[in-house]
Amino acid sequence: LKDILALPEVRSAFETQGMDPAASSPEEFRRLVETDAGRWAELIKARGITAD
Repeated sequence: LKDILALPEVRSAFETQGMDPAASSPEEFRRLVETDAGRWAELIKARGITAD
């Protein structure tokens, strides 16, 4: 997967969709998801956002 994500045409395809292709270990990905979830939770709570 890491080799595929390094290909210029694959990187370009992801980037044109606003994605940042990055290969990581399952542990690194878990930490990223936890960090992002925490950030979004703080923002949602601070803004009083609710699901309708």
